[in-house]
Amino acid sequence: MNTPYVSVIIPTYNRAHCIEFAINSVLAQTFKDFELIVVDDGSTDNNTTVVLTGYKDRIRVIRQQNSGVSTTRNPGILAARAQWVAFLDSDDEWLPDALEKLFMPSADDDRIIARAGNVQFEDDRLQGTLFQLRDWAINQPKKLRRPLIRAIRTWFFPQAFVARRQEALAVGLFDTRLSLYEDGDFMLRLALAGPWMATPAVVAKIIRRSRGDDLSAAHVVDPENTPRNLVYIYRRLLLSERIERQEIAYVGFPEKFSNTCYQCTIVSDKKTNLF
Repeated sequence: MNTPYVSVIIPTYNRAHCIEFAINSVLAQTFKDFELIVVDDGSTDNNTTVVLTGYKDRIRVIRQQNSGVSTTRNPGILAARAQWVAFLDSDDEWLPDALEKLFMPSADDDRIIARAGNVQFEDDRLQGTLFQLRDWAINQPKKLRRPLIRAIRTWFFPQAFVARRQEALAVGLFDTRLSLYEDGDFMLRLALAGPWMATPAVVAKIIRRSRGDDLSAAHVVDPENTPRNLVYIYRRLLLSERIERQEIAYVGFPEKFSNTCYQCTIVSDKKTNLF
């Protein structure tokens, strides 16, 4: 069996009504050197099993007890056979040339440890692209030597992100203690590990077809969830031996979460054990 160039990981939970759109968008890629791994987080609807079974050997299916989105992506990374890992949520879709666009610039540059692209929002809450909403205007692929500050400002989406599997393992995978921002935390830790390549090309559509069955929905009930998780994420960054002085100043009070991080400080002062 040939080793694929990239392993695509789709976590899912009770998404029989939409996961076919996600899977088919991967199988339709113009870049064909991939394997597709679907990690079923203990779906309780038999329809999800029926849908996944229909793809036979075109996908690999890993089933586990319901544990949440962080714990669902990690088995996919561990089972991946490729040197790169990519992610897609089961209610979203890739454009047909997503992988081609992500790997096109400097595909053979061994120094690049991650690649990030743009996403198009197609739901009732957001319209436009991520880069437009974050006021980042680039018109061609850009190498990010120190990607941390840009990663904080843009907060890239995992649906438009690929990373070297070796580096994903080295930074500790997705942190299963986080119930929110686990994807951002994973990417921020990777931002301290080496240079990235970013492309302005839209590679994914964020559709949000979910019907109250989000992998992380059960965890978003605590009003202190957001500040608690952000304190944990940014504190770990500040304590990293890899962070540089100019990055410390930005991480200490990032513009994107300025109001929330003020709340974080209050929560942090009151609670030393965040989890």
